Amino acid sequence: MNRKSVHINLPESVHTEFRILSFQNKLSMQEIIAGLVTSLVDKDPYIENLVKKMKQEKRDKDLKKITNVESIDIFDQIKDSSPWSSKD
Repeated sequence: MNRKSVHINLPESVHTEFRILSFQNKLSMQEIIAGLVTSLVDKDPYIENLVKKMKQEKRDKDLKKITNVESIDIFDQIKDSSPWSSKD
């Protein structure tokens, strides 16, 4: 069977805790990640719901970013259009 590798970047603190958890469970970090991905591919409902939750959280975060930028733009427009603003 041919294998492909996937490289991930984790914050140091997450990596440390993950390493401890894998050691406590007598599994390698690779075995845990491979098991989780295999469960996702095999349509495990718990893992699928976790991914859906992550997707929603990312969408909410992106929407919040857009909303914040739009709010700043709107306030800048109001400020720039104000008859009381100083236009030198």
